[in-house]
Amino acid sequence: MRSARSGVDDHEGLALATLRTLPQVRAVLADIEPGARPPRFPVLVVQGVHALIIPCGNVDHLIDRYRATGTSVRYVRDVLGGHVSLALVAAPLCENWLADRFAGRPLPAGTTETVPSLALSVAALRGYLGLVAVLARAVTGSPVGGSAAPSPAGSRSRIDSPEFREIR
Repeated sequence: MRSARSGVDDHEGLALATLRTLPQVRAVLADIEPGARPPRFPVLVVQGVHALIIPCGNVDHLIDRYRATGTSVRYVRDVLGGHVSLALVAAPLCENWLADRFAGRPLPAGTTETVPSLALSVAALRGYLGLVAVLARAVTGSPVGGSAAPSPAGSRSRIDSPEFREIR
């Protein structure tokens, strides 16, 4: 599990496979039993198809076990994303999914989809353009952002805006 630029498998000179055999690590894993008990709430899982840290096949099996017990799972597999990069790239998707849950919106049926990259979605591209605009304002000394006053009651938050809703 080594990438060209970093030793992903290296932690103080030990490979991940070796770390998993250490009594301290085995004790923690036995205590928390990751994946042993299916959640009793809906789940969103985003996984890199070629992730080095947690293999996609392991996550596929976990999702199958969860669904077999009735857990609703939306599973998005990203072909280009990796373990760390997806933490950032999937943020708008996660934010919208959570907003829907807290707003009490109906839960869609559990799905599995494989996408080339969440980073290439229309919403992400709009977000990149917005970031470029903010950076341009900052570089030129122009004001960045809106007023500091709180949003009026009933106004839409950023996660409810159309560009973020597209990636749900």
